[in-house]
Amino acid sequence: MLSQAAIEIHRCHALEEQRQRQSKDCRRQMRQLDAWLNAVEGMLEGEQRTVPEQLVKQIAGFLRAVDPKLHRALLRNRSRDAARVLDVIFNAQESLVPRPAEVVA
Repeated sequence: MLSQAAIEIHRCHALEEQRQRQSKDCRRQMRQLDAWLNAVEGMLEGEQRTVPEQLVKQIAGFLRAVDPKLHRALLRNRSRDAARVLDVIFNAQESLVPRPAEVVA
């Protein structure tokens, strides 16, 4: 009985560590998206309508791992239009926001 309790404690501890890692990863990803969002918004405010190719490549590399659909949407924007890049970043942020658990009736 004591060994079962120890096993359960270790399992709960491992689950908590995993939850904390996931939460930390999500916060890191959101900070990165926020930085890109601010950069692109600054471009739009400065009347720069085209996002530099290097920045699009950075965002694309991130999106490839996070959301392949958004990655494709970004790459379809061949003109690198800042407003469209901004839309993709917003959508990426929405996809990372944790959703409340659904209520089971």
